[in-house]
Amino acid sequence: MTTLELPSRNLRLVEPKSFEGINRPWLFVHGIRTVFLVGILLVSVIYQIHLGNFLNVEIWLPVYAVLLANFFLNSIYLFLFERVERQEFWNAALFALDTIAVTLLIYFTGTSQSLFLFLYLVNLILGGAGFC
Repeated sequence: MTTLELPSRNLRLVEPKSFEGINRPWLFVHGIRTVFLVGILLVSVIYQIHLGNFLNVEIWLPVYAVLLANFFLNSIYLFLFERVERQEFWNAALFALDTIAVTLLIYFTGTSQSLFLFLYLVNLILGGAGFC
């Protein structure tokens, strides 16, 4: 443990031990992914409210099922983040699952006019930021 003495105010800065060995960029990338998942959920709810009486259960039930599964898998990973030994493998698996989830969202909402096409680019950029 390293310390730095600041004589003017008798303060010590101590590096916390709890962050040793934790790959912090992965947590940042997963935080951004979680923000995008919440954004997708909000866009879906707002779009559904905007449609009003034209609610199609065949479209929205699978969309919410995909979002729930994606939230569930990401939350399991974040809960077990400190215990995971091979971070690169599990992160690659989560990016692959996110790609499948985005594909399913686009499929269920309509391929030509889907609001979720940009998520492929977001997934690619986050993968590049995490793996470089």
